[in-house]
Amino acid sequence: MMDYNTMLWEMSGEQFACLDMQLYLDTHPGDEAALAMYNDYQRKYMKAKEQFENSNGPMTATYSTHKRWDWACDPWPWEKEAN
Repeated sequence: MMDYNTMLWEMSGEQFACLDMQLYLDTHPGDEAALAMYNDYQRKYMKAKEQFENSNGPMTATYSTHKRWDWACDPWPWEKEAN
């Protein structure tokens, strides 16, 4: 099992790659290889996000699937270091 910072770093990297590929695809919409790469990064991001949220709770309230509305009661990301 990866630690908090490693999971956050991995998820952030995959998210950055998705955003970078989105910008590229905006100017090269017919590049099928780039689209395949984007889809691969998107799958990796979603997997990393799921792993992170399973261990640390939801990243945002919008996509929270928790049964109770207590997601904000956990320590904030900058508080994890102190704990």
